[in-house]
Amino acid sequence: MRSLTIACVSTAIFALALALAAPARQITGDAVPNRYGAALVRCGGGFDLSRVDWIAAQHEVPYWAHRNRAGATVSVFGPAPAMIGAIALADFGDGDTIDDATLRARERLAAAVLVAIAAGLVVLAV
Repeated sequence: MRSLTIACVSTAIFALALALAAPARQITGDAVPNRYGAALVRCGGGFDLSRVDWIAAQHEVPYWAHRNRAGATVSVFGPAPAMIGAIALADFGDGDTIDDATLRARERLAAAVLVAIAAGLVVLAV
């Protein structure tokens, strides 16, 4: 059991280090709904992206969004990326501001931790 625990923890640490060491890439427009969705989830606003002023001001729905049956503008990627992104904004509340570099650092850390947990669970499953 001890060797299994050591293998699980070391795999998780290795995965975390790799995820954090990987070079950061420029984000695309596809990341926008997930970033705003995460902020909306954290601020208790649900998944309706039309709460974001510049999205609501557009006459057409952006290519990375669609209207659901309730008429809300939501991400085509579904709610999961926004919920995962909300982990990075755990201390974020309605009316708070955050600069882009800090947000990207938080997103990166949250993603790296999730990769490390997944790697550890894979070792446990094997």
